[in-house]
Amino acid sequence: MIKLILPSVLSMLAISSSISAATYTTTNGDILEIFTTSGEIHSYSGTNLEPNVNIISPWLNFSNLSSADLSGAVIIDLGIRDSILTNANLLNTDLTSSTLSGANLTGANLTGANLTGTEITSATNFTNTTLDGLISGNINYIGGGSPSLPSGYEILGGFIVGPNVNLSGLDVSNVDFTYAYLTGVNLYGATLPDGYNQAWFESQGAVFTGTVPEPSSYALLAGGLAFGLATLRRR
Repeated sequence: MIKLILPSVLSMLAISSSISAATYTTTNGDILEIFTTSGEIHSYSGTNLEPNVNIISPWLNFSNLSSADLSGAVIIDLGIRDSILTNANLLNTDLTSSTLSGANLTGANLTGANLTGTEITSATNFTNTTLDGLISGNINYIGGGSPSLPSGYEILGGFIVGPNVNLSGLDVSNVDFTYAYLTGVNLYGATLPDGYNQAWFESQGAVFTGTVPEPSSYALLAGGLAFGLATLRRR
């Protein structure tokens, strides 16, 4: 009897383990199980990782999330220490207060992503990442040297500064921008350092541009203008 029960119990445990394992969506639309960087099933069994997901404090250290699609997701306090996110799509992903120490983000798309309050070390790999529109601030940089950011980018005063990043509305008054690459950097509404006015930043290629309306907003504006002109004609 025991010989019959034991295989059944083991089978049930295996099924339970399989059910509890979480998955992630790739940029190709595939849904994959989450493995560790050493090849075992990861212990994380929370919400599946996919575009536009909303999760707080998931522990995914040492995970392999290569080519993950987390675009538009809000993942606050994410733990991805020493994880692999090569070629991941992190478009407009909110990673506020996350731990990126030692994470490999080579080739990842971080356009519009929010890295405010994240922990980064010199082992965090940003090689060939896209950082257009990146939001940052209060970055906790640990260790000597510099992280492998793309050419033209550096961490200054807790901000990632470089071409086309988004510093709009932020207090950058304690940042020394003297030797920074500022082409396309958006400083609209930012608190600037003493001795550096808008004209100086613009001479370095920075811009002071507010939020660009969505196409639907343009349609509403156009409709309002047409209505106004029609009213004036009636008069």
